[in-house]
Amino acid sequence: MAELARDAAALLPPDAQAVPGIMEALALTATGRHDRARELLRAAKPVLDHLDPCGEGHEILSITAFGLTWLEELDDADALLWRCVTAAREAGAVGPLALPLATRGPLDLRLGAWDRALEHAEEVIGLADATDSGFAVALACATAAWVHAVRGDEELARTYAERSAAVGARHDLGQVDAYSSSALGLLHLSAGRPTDAATHLERSHRRSANQGTTDPGFVATAPDLVEALLADGRTDRAERVAALVELAARDGGGPWALAGAARVRLLLADDADLDATAADALQTAERLPSPFDVARTRLVVGERLRRARRRSDARAPLAQAAEAFQGMRAVPWERRARAELDACGGRLQDAGTHEPGGAADLTARERDVCELVVEGRTNREVAAALHLSPRTVEHHLRQAYRKLGVRSRTALAARWRADG
Repeated sequence: MAELARDAAALLPPDAQAVPGIMEALALTATGRHDRARELLRAAKPVLDHLDPCGEGHEILSITAFGLTWLEELDDADALLWRCVTAAREAGAVGPLALPLATRGPLDLRLGAWDRALEHAEEVIGLADATDSGFAVALACATAAWVHAVRGDEELARTYAERSAAVGARHDLGQVDAYSSSALGLLHLSAGRPTDAATHLERSHRRSANQGTTDPGFVATAPDLVEALLADGRTDRAERVAALVELAARDGGGPWALAGAARVRLLLADDADLDATAADALQTAERLPSPFDVARTRLVVGERLRRARRRSDARAPLAQAAEAFQGMRAVPWERRARAELDACGGRLQDAGTHEPGGAADLTARERDVCELVVEGRTNREVAAALHLSPRTVEHHLRQAYRKLGVRSRTALAARWRADG
């Protein structure tokens, strides 16, 4: 890909270098050569600033935002994608809307904005019939699969992952398959099924490797794979994958790669080195904007301390992890942290875990739709009020019905009023 981009640039005049430069930057990012990738994206910025987000070639804006996300230039990626989404909504342009909404998925997952990621993913899926972007739909499904996986909804996680894989297979989107396989691996890992987790994570890891993506921050599968392999008793394979993580992080990985490598070192550390390794892992994770990654590192710290028979030391990180998971509604991860905390003789002040099945499980857009439907508005009236298509409203309403356990507008209204 990098070679083709350079060949294209050689055939073009100087004022037409932006697109091949961006494509080369993506290839370099995926292989950990971040400095040169940033140079190329900076050189393309003047052209991108004047590109119409709804006009011909608008896709390059979302593609650039992908590169910025992988480079961990999250503020720049965020600003560029909001520019695209805002312009598409104002113009009522469905095609130019789907791609930036889908591209926000990996960004919002890194920012910890799970509800927003799910809301946008479901909007893209609702627009599937009105857009020919298989990539956008496949990526949106992978994003939804990931959120449902970490929140413990196995049925939905599998459904979205399977749809992502099916769309990806039709369009030969290997990297999207890596995302959906990673989500399924995380689902099994959180549920305590390391053998199944390792199977899916190996597939994701292999997909990325086959495409030449060696930066572990690109699709952050390898640290999860190490954890699954260790839990499955496959230490030799875990150590080989860990060595690849360390090498890639050292050779150009950003904060996500460095945090993953630090967590891997913690998983493999001897008890004698536990304090220093745990401190390094926590310090590195806390540089990330994602509370989930920090909580997972605290969980591993607590698990390692408990297994080293340091139960009193393990209680604080385990309690902190459980509270963080609870706030994110990451139910299986909260249960895992609570089980470890119980084994240490500790407890949380807060009682109980979040159980799905109420209004708290709805995305912001689903709540907006439900409130207007309960007022008695038709789908077309809701669509006009929220600046959505009627098809998208129908999609959000179906999702709300399923989450609330209702099958009609009358039942929805009754449930809505009962829940206050």
